[in-house]
Order: sequence, then structure tokens, then C-alpha cells
Amino acid sequence: MALLVVLPVGSIRVFTNKLTIENGGTIEASNFDSLGVFSSGTGEPGNISIEANSISLANGGRIDAATQSETGDSANINLRVVDNITLRDNSFISARAFENANGGNVNIDTEFIIAFPNQNNDIIASAAQGQGGNINITAEGVFGIEERPLNPLTNDINASSEFGLSGTVNITQPTVDPASGLVDLTQEVVNASDLIAQNVCTQTANSEFVDIGKGGLPQNPEYVLTEDTIEVGLVAPIMASEEEIKSDRETAAVKPQKTLKPPAQGWIFHENGIVELVAYNPARTGAGRTWDNYRGCQD
Repeated sequence: MALLVVLPVGSIRVFTNKLTIENGGTIEASNFDSLGVFSSGTGEPGNISIEANSISLANGGRIDAATQSETGDSANINLRVVDNITLRDNSFISARAFENANGGNVNIDTEFIIAFPNQNNDIIASAAQGQGGNINITAEGVFGIEERPLNPLTNDINASSEFGLSGTVNITQPTVDPASGLVDLTQEVVNASDLIAQNVCTQTANSEFVDIGKGGLPQNPEYVLTEDTIEVGLVAPIMASEEEIKSDRETAAVKPQKTLKPPAQGWIFHENGIVELVAYNPARTGAGRTWDNYRGCQD
């Protein structure tokens, strides 16, 4: 998308999701006239402020704030980008100053700045005779571009002045070292056989046993359970093994021993003619019979 915004004097504010500037497209705030040369006026320079999720500059795409005015503030660029800024194929972000004007400031707050290598993609806050501007970058990472003198063969961050004082370049990145929490492993290889030969009792001499109480029960009936008390969950019943079940069945199958009936000691005649053998001697005469005399009648 080619986008051209030219203002002789004024400011530009852009709010968008994804900003793409390519094929020579430009967002520009300067005091150029309609012929592309600087106006002879001395008005205030313009500023550019952009807030977006991402910015892509490609094939000569530019964000440019330029001035030759010696009065007032310099031309500034402020970019707040959620994700990343990418530059490729001779693209640049510039707050240049000409003649005796001072270079503008470029303030960038983003996640990443990615410049495709060796394609003359630059971030500039330069000046001719005045003082160079300041470039302040806050980002998680800056890739493919670095602070150095302008060179058409490299990607450069530059805040120099040709005849005056150079500006400053400040790049702020996270100070957290990703390797700070890593532990260096020892280079020595442990011989497993040496560990087996060690005395277990000696190795565990400093061990200790701590009684933490009765688990899920309070210390006494007057206390209630606290957060420090260990709770003991329900325990599933232990199922009997097949051998135990078989043994119980065999035990149940054994018939209990019969109680032996004593031998008859006499008989009784009933009125209906039935004779009943009894275990006692109705007449109380003679010696009673015992099992010793009638072992054949046990059943």
C-alpha cells in the first residue's frame, strides 16, 4: 500500500491495526513545498506519532520527519507498536535536520525490530550543521540493524551530525539473562560401582525420623483439625485372594460330627398299640446297656 502524507507544517497522528508502507510510500511531516524542496519559511517543524499492532516498511517505504527550521522544537517521530517493526529493501525511519537545524528525536517502543540484512534499511536522527538528534529504542529484541555510520550496504542506526555535535542512541532491552537460572552440570562422570561399594548406614547417618502426629485425627477431642493436620482418606477394603476363598468353601463343605444317640434301655406300650423304644429303663431293673456292649448299633 502506497501512502503519502505531506504537510508543510503540522503533526501527524495515526492509529491502526497493521500499518504497511511500501513501493516508495511515505508518511512525512516536513516543510517541503510542492516541488519537493524546503520552504523558505521558518515555521514549527512537524511531528509524527503512530500507534499500531505492527508496522511493515518495504521497497523504499519511509516514515520521515524533516526540517531546516532553527526555531522551536525539532521534527520528532514517536512509534508505539505492540508486536514488531520490519524494514526491508531500502526502507527507513528518519528525523533528519538540514542546514543549521537540529536533528529530531526518534522514540520507538515495540516488541521486536527486524531489518532484513544488507538492504540499506536505516533508523536516522541526523543533522547537517546542527546537533544530531536522539534515538531511543525500547524493545525485546533488535535484529539485523545496529548503531554505526551510514553505509548503503548495511542496516544502520545513526544520530550523527556532519558538522556539529552528534546525538545519542539508547537501546533498552530486558536485563534478564535467560541462562541465569541454569545450573552448570559437573564434568566428572560418576562411577556407579563406587556408589554400590559405599556403606549405606554411613550414607544415611544424618537421616532423621519425624513424628507428625496421627494423621487426620486432632491432637485431642477438644481440638479441631487445622490446615497442618494430615488428612487420611477412606481406604478401600482388601479383597480376599482366590486361595482364601477356596479354603473357606472347603471348610464349609465338611459335615459336622454327628451326636451319637444312646442305645435303647427299654420300651413302652401305648394304648394304640405302638411300641416306643426309650433311652431309659422304665422298670428300673437290671443293668443298663452301654455303647461298649452294643458297638454295632452306633448308627
